[in-house]
Order: sequence, then structure tokens, then C-alpha cells
Amino acid sequence: LLFCFFHSRTSLQIWPILDHQDVCPGNVCTTRFLSQYLCLIPFLTSLLMSVFPPQAHFHLMAKPSSFHCNIQCEYCFYLEKSEQFGQHAPFMSKDTLKHYVKNYIQSHAGNVVEFAWQGGEPALLGLDFYKQAVEYQQEFAQGKQITNAFQTNGIALNQQWAAFFKQHHFLIGLSIDGLSAVHN
Repeated sequence: LLFCFFHSRTSLQIWPILDHQDVCPGNVCTTRFLSQYLCLIPFLTSLLMSVFPPQAHFHLMAKPSSFHCNIQCEYCFYLEKSEQFGQHAPFMSKDTLKHYVKNYIQSHAGNVVEFAWQGGEPALLGLDFYKQAVEYQQEFAQGKQITNAFQTNGIALNQQWAAFFKQHHFLIGLSIDGLSAVHN
């Protein structure tokens, strides 16, 4: 398996070449060229990463609870994901959370990194999950400003959640879900 390096204005990408006929994007390099210089790949990777840091301005929305929710609104577009993943799709693990936070911050070229948490219902993971997320954000911030947005139906929220959100300046989106006679 060979790899081709492709640099765009926003990122350095490493493309796998699975077949001798494959050519990298934009005809940047060919398998024949790389096969002659395979021993240089670690050096070239280091050099290119120092000249062209793989950072870009982008935004991600995490759904750590997947499609799981504490209510089953019939209009919810996301509930159908249970058919793809099964009813027992796992929540985001603490290990995945750590890697997500670290990589998102390190890959972001801006001075402000915005985290967005949604679901399903993200509060199903519990307050300790988001306390850990904030700890990881502080650990990996590298001087960048970190913000958080949290979209919820609000059912699981209490005083502890409110104090945490206030302390860490979370932007809260509150969905008003239920029967149309109640919320209209």
C-alpha cells in the first residue's frame, strides 16, 4: 500500500494508492514515482506537515448519543437511524471523546473552536460526560478560545446542568417538543 501526499490550501491529505493504475488527485503524483521514493515518505510527511500544517477552518457537530432520545417525536428525522445501527448503538466513549476533542482543536486553524453537541438527546450521556469534555477542551486548547453549543429537549436538565452551562458559557438551544396543542 502506497500513499500520495496532496496539499490543498486548507489541508494536507494522504491518499492511499491501492492499485498501480491509481493516480493521486490532480495528477500530483503516480504510483511509479512513489515506489521509487517510498523510503522518503516519513521524512516528506514531517517536512510537509511543518511547512503546510494540516489545519483548516471548519465546523463539526457531535452527536454523542447517536439517535437515542428520551422522547419519540413522530416528526423526528433522526429516529430512523435506529434501523441502520440497531437499537443498541453505543454512546460516544470517553476514549473517543478525548480523541475527538484533541483532534478537533488541533486540526482547527482558527483561534476560536466551536463545539456543537446534539443528538438524539445529548443529555442522555449525563453531566459527567460534558464535564470531561470541558476538561479535555481545557487540556488541549493551546491558547485557543473554546465555545460550546448544546441542543436539547430540556427534559433531563436540572439545577446542576444549569450551573454547569452557566459556568462554562454554553449556548443552549431548547427544542420545544410535544403535542401541537401544547407547544403551539
